Amino acid sequence: MTIEELQALIAQGEGQQLEFKRSLAELETAVRTLAAYANTEGGTVLFGVRQSGEIVGVEASQTSKEQLVNKVTASTDPMLYPSVEFVKVNGKTVIVVTVAESENKPHLASGRAYKRVGTATLQLRRDEYERLLLTRCQPPFDQRELPEATLDDVDEAKVRWYLQRAAQERNIPVDLTLPLVENLKRLGVVTGRDGRPVLTVAAILLFGKRPQSFVSHSLVRLACFHGTSPLHFIDRLDCVGTLPEMIDEAERFVRRNTRIAAKITGFQRRETAEYPYPAIPRVSLMP
Repeated sequence: MTIEELQALIAQGEGQQLEFKRSLAELETAVRTLAAYANTEGGTVLFGVRQSGEIVGVEASQTSKEQLVNKVTASTDPMLYPSVEFVKVNGKTVIVVTVAESENKPHLASGRAYKRVGTATLQLRRDEYERLLLTRCQPPFDQRELPEATLDDVDEAKVRWYLQRAAQERNIPVDLTLPLVENLKRLGVVTGRDGRPVLTVAAILLFGKRPQSFVSHSLVRLACFHGTSPLHFIDRLDCVGTLPEMIDEAERFVRRNTRIAAKITGFQRRETAEYPYPAIPRVSLMP
């Protein structure tokens, strides 16, 4: 982290993902905060910064870094492994300790589970803790099964298009003569239960005829606003369909709402977009 990045971070003030600590004497409470970050949305603790945002600095060395990491790992279960950086500002050292949202939550700090709510670190209620445990036991979202979906809900043409692109762009060997279900199994988007194929969320989002019938919240909502007011938009669109279809529709929306300026230089007309099209993120859905 650069000095400028640290100063910009401090300027935000304490919040959902940021907390200031005057010194390492507050490490015990910081561990609870880090566990809460891991159980919520991730976050950063800054040692050597007052609540007002004033940088006072701390004594920092390789030994203190090891002690800090050891304290966090020894006090958390499952263990947290934070990122630790030293940043010097005007001769004063700030220790930047960061953890990301964990896929292995809930994490305990000294035997208790916490969450982050605004600037507060709160202990999880029992039902919240149990819900997080259940979430950990579930497969990733895209691998979850949709027993109500059948092969009739899959568009075979979309599967063939995907396989052909995989062969052309990634040089991946495919066999288009195989039955639809076999190719879906090879892609890892179909599981088996009681001798019958069961589609996953990934199968429906990539190849489904009507994906939103099974995953209703899978849409991309876009809006073009006039100025900076969130109340005055001049265009909007809800993209539905498969993931490739939604991505293409979203790109068309951005292009439609991008102003183009033209300038004549000599005998040539040159057009300049409001912002460059390469800035539009592109998502690869190839394996």
